[in-house]
Amino acid sequence: MLTFLGTELKDLTYLDSVLTLVDCENFTPDHFDSEAALKQIAYGDIILLNKTDLVSQDKVDYLESYIKTINNAARILRSQYSKIPFYLILDVNLSKLQPYLIEDKNHQYELQKKPKNHLINDGFTSISFRSKRPFSMLKFQHNFLDELPENIFRAKGILWFQESESKHIFQLSGKRYDMQVEEWSTTPTNQLVLIGRDLNPLIIQQGLTNCLTM
Repeated sequence: MLTFLGTELKDLTYLDSVLTLVDCENFTPDHFDSEAALKQIAYGDIILLNKTDLVSQDKVDYLESYIKTINNAARILRSQYSKIPFYLILDVNLSKLQPYLIEDKNHQYELQKKPKNHLINDGFTSISFRSKRPFSMLKFQHNFLDELPENIFRAKGILWFQESESKHIFQLSGKRYDMQVEEWSTTPTNQLVLIGRDLNPLIIQQGLTNCLTM
């Protein structure tokens, strides 16, 4: 937000609203007990409860009630596959950031009580993995995906499997994952980024290395 409000962009742009996306299946107040997660809800003008088709109505109602205890002024919407009418989220003039801003003598803005390194303090880390060797599809499934630690929340990347001539676009959220197949336009390689909390880079990178073919 400060990219647009605390630089020369403030005269060229307009902050209409802040939209926070919540994964109803994976989000729980206890599991994501972190300053980073709560700030995204607290500063959100619109909270989009997505993937409502993957959980019960009771859980969606519970999440909405919980979010209202953090940010009662937010507009809460429900969706599946992030499909929502544009008129509900665009040009809505809902931004309420101004009360949180303070201005210094140089007319630079900052957030009041802005935390420093809040992602690091919460234990959130990202791990990158690259390899010019292909994965074994069977090993990647059984040795990595089936044994995925619960503290890995998100992963994405480009995967190369020995058993396939195609490029696989990999997306993981919680325990769900998806792979889209495309043709290679570059030299095949593996490129993967994992995001989670209190991750052990050595164990995760070794586990992925064990999935590679010789």
